Amino acid sequence: MSNLFFKNTKYHNSILVEIRVCCYMYKRAHGANLLICTEFFVICKSIVSLVLHEFVIALNIVFKKLTIWPIGV
Repeated sequence: MSNLFFKNTKYHNSILVEIRVCCYMYKRAHGANLLICTEFFVICKSIVSLVLHEFVIALNIVFKKLTIWPIGV
């Protein structure tokens, strides 16, 4: 995964962690689609998708020992 939009460059500023967390929480709480999140947080759809993907990976890393996945029979 590219961290291109999560670093400051001369063309754009990074997306704040608070915005990333709010975007994820809004999507999960309201069941909103990507288009609604893009309009609400004023970021493009591909960035919203990357933010959601990054957040899920972070949750899996943090809660890896607390999560028990079912094993196929």
